[in-house]
Amino acid sequence: MDKAGRELLLFNAFISGKKVNKADFVEEHNINDRTFERDIENIRNILAEVHSAAEIKFDKTENFYYMQGIHLHENNGLSAVEAVTVLKVLLPSKALRKDEMYGLARSLFAAVVPDERRKAVDECYKELDAYVSPSHGNAILKMLEDLLAVIKRHLKITISYVKENGDIEECPVIPYTFIFFDFYFYLIAFRDATDNNIPEWFRVDKIESFKLLNEKYDPNRYEAYYVEYNNKINKMEDSNG
Repeated sequence: MDKAGRELLLFNAFISGKKVNKADFVEEHNINDRTFERDIENIRNILAEVHSAAEIKFDKTENFYYMQGIHLHENNGLSAVEAVTVLKVLLPSKALRKDEMYGLARSLFAAVVPDERRKAVDECYKELDAYVSPSHGNAILKMLEDLLAVIKRHLKITISYVKENGDIEECPVIPYTFIFFDFYFYLIAFRDATDNNIPEWFRVDKIESFKLLNEKYDPNRYEAYYVEYNNKINKMEDSNG
């Protein structure tokens, strides 16, 4: 899981009133202590930036982190600080086109409890207005939606992929999942009709289109390969962090 994903996961745990044990979180996500502490510090900085009364505290006696000073709504609505914090994590990623980021923000604001909605909009308005689309200019959310549909159905596909030299490569692949890493979304897939069990990363913004092969695959066959590969990647990142 990438930095933004981990921070959102942590923040969701905190606003849900959960207690987070560092050792358990580090082990579960294959990261090191420094990475966890940086995630906690970034959430604290965002809360301070939005002038929230909420704080991330550490209980030395029982060795867990928790959020103090936030009002947890009994209904399913978000508070202003919840919506704003999610956007503060997402905006620096530059992952989406401006119109897509605006659409995502509107969905978040619509989920905020009515009496706090204006506060959330006002807090993020300037940053949303100044947001610059990524250089590729491609619509990512629609492609992710379509890819998620075929992943859920375990269907093989052929992607039309733009290579570094600008040529289009037709790649029959087995789509397994997608991730966000270093400012880009990637489709994680296995090459079809090969004995190579190492998953490959395809930048979603470079996928021009794809077509269904009307052939299903067994996801269990590839799960062990993906888990093993993902663990290796996480350990390499931690050693450099």
